[in-house]
Amino acid sequence: MDERQSLRSEIADAGFSYVRSLVDLDCLKHLTAEADRALSALEAKIPGRNNYWTPLLGEDTRVTSSLFMSERFVTIARSAIGRDVFGVMADAYASYGHSDLHSDAQSHALAGIRINVYTEPLDANTGALRFLHRSHIQSNWHRMKTGQLKEAEFLCQSRTVDPGDAAIFDLRTWHSVSDTNRCRKFVSFFYYAYPETDEEVAAIRQSAERNNRAPRYFLGETEELYSAAARETLPESWNEALKRYGFIN
Repeated sequence: MDERQSLRSEIADAGFSYVRSLVDLDCLKHLTAEADRALSALEAKIPGRNNYWTPLLGEDTRVTSSLFMSERFVTIARSAIGRDVFGVMADAYASYGHSDLHSDAQSHALAGIRINVYTEPLDANTGALRFLHRSHIQSNWHRMKTGQLKEAEFLCQSRTVDPGDAAIFDLRTWHSVSDTNRCRKFVSFFYYAYPETDEEVAAIRQSAERNNRAPRYFLGETEELYSAAARETLPESWNEALKRYGFIN
């Protein structure tokens, strides 16, 4: 079984996987600088929050954009979900304290992959993600969503990560972070599978509506989430998908 088959098997079974040293330390240095610069600017605008999030697709985030569109990252996302994908967003995060158990998908019809690249070492006590094994499976996901299943009924797994490591998971996998007083920083890359059903189209459009509002909330600006994409800095096929499903007006 090659790397792509192994990744697909792990994601299909467990809902998550890890890749060690996905980003080399030299590239990570520049990625971290781009994320820190964007997060510092946001914190200066909106001080005192416990969680900060900002898109990283602009003229001053060339390393992030390069990774986002790289063959390596796209191949990982495509292999993990088992279908062709288009890139949706790349974000920087800085978070304090715990993160409640949640799924990144508002509907099980939203098929996609998230790649979290870590810029610092983390373990279960300092902010590494805790995944619920097989919680992305449709029956389990719906029962979690409706409260019929509880966290204690799943195998909960967390791994220590080093700078440059990546956690790769199905958007539907339920996950959380244990309480910690330390700030944890990372960069996330999101890819959606091209939809195959009307229900999947509707789920992507719903996500587009939610994410178009996000920059206005976090940044206090009217700029669209994908101004970078509108400037045609992303692959043409991705631009067309983002326009078709409502990410770009």
